[in-house]
Amino acid sequence: MSISVMRDAIVAQVKKAFPALHVEAVEGQLSAEDFKRLSAQPPSAFVSCVGIADSEDQGGEFVVTARWAVSVVTDRVGDRAKTASRADAATAVLEAFLALLADQQWKSITIVDDEPVEGATTAAGMADRIRANNVYSPALDQRGLTLWSLTWEQDVAVIAPDASTLPDFLVAKTTFDINRDGTPESSLDVPVRP
Repeated sequence: MSISVMRDAIVAQVKKAFPALHVEAVEGQLSAEDFKRLSAQPPSAFVSCVGIADSEDQGGEFVVTARWAVSVVTDRVGDRAKTASRADAATAVLEAFLALLADQQWKSITIVDDEPVEGATTAAGMADRIRANNVYSPALDQRGLTLWSLTWEQDVAVIAPDASTLPDFLVAKTTFDINRDGTPESSLDVPVRP
């Protein structure tokens, strides 16, 4: 498996569990400022791998502890007197995510004849160090949005890719300032691949 395969499986499983929720993968953990540029309407969830906490060679498999984040944004729809508050709506979605996260190993999903079919498990362990934070900001409040950030760690086995399949990285260039005077005394160009 890989981190990107697991991320895609998380997105697919969340979409399956919450069909009314807009779910997409993003490049990193979102802040309140990021919602100025996102066009998705709430309720939405944005999934990303935000780091690696640990790694271990387990004899043939390299297992990393990936840190995951799901940013959940909600709003209040309709008449305030007849619907839940933004905070209540956000808490309900958060609680549903926490229930989904329990015992979840994120099976991949492929579409066959317009139907989702579960595939292999992508995680090498269960979710750990689960945290949730309310990311309040006046800017979000003015837009009528509530943002929660749910984070956890989960092991994923990664396979070292064939170097020939990686994007070209032809030369590593290093400059040395030996005297620490701001003037490079030496540089080195190392060809990575022929």
